[in-house]
Amino acid sequence: MVETIKNKQSKQKANNMSNDTTAEQSNELIDFDFNSDTIELGYPKVKPGQYPMQVDKTYTKPNNAQTGKNLIVEFVNATPITSLQKDAEGNARVLEPGHFRLKMYCPMQDSGRMKPGQFMERITEIHRACGGTGKPTTGDWVGKTVEAKVVLDPQRLDENTGKTYDESNAIKSVAKLS
Repeated sequence: MVETIKNKQSKQKANNMSNDTTAEQSNELIDFDFNSDTIELGYPKVKPGQYPMQVDKTYTKPNNAQTGKNLIVEFVNATPITSLQKDAEGNARVLEPGHFRLKMYCPMQDSGRMKPGQFMERITEIHRACGGTGKPTTGDWVGKTVEAKVVLDPQRLDENTGKTYDESNAIKSVAKLS
């Protein structure tokens, strides 16, 4: 149940205005009927597995080492997915299509973590999973649904930046939807 208490204050505009207009401000005090101690916060996580994911957008940004760019492919779930987190009643949360987002980072040049030419293999993997042939074009990927292998990465420390990343899901690979 939600109880609302309103405090209203009105001000009349300057006397030289021809229209009599009032501005109203409201302050609502709302009492929510749930215990916030039972709510799990943070980005939702799902069990590792194969999920249909749709390419939502693609863009580039500089990598953390500032030595080149990463292609970022953002995917959203194409079907409902059950989250590992629980709702206020202790039930598993169901993430409706489009409500679970994962990013796949693809270096656009050779990097210390990838062998020479491996970045082209990763881009080709996405391109073929989206039904593409020939020269890859990210514009052909948006809106396409693929089978994504989703993993649960443990908390980790990026030794280059010193930043700690919480446990999170990541897309390990993609393939054509079967």
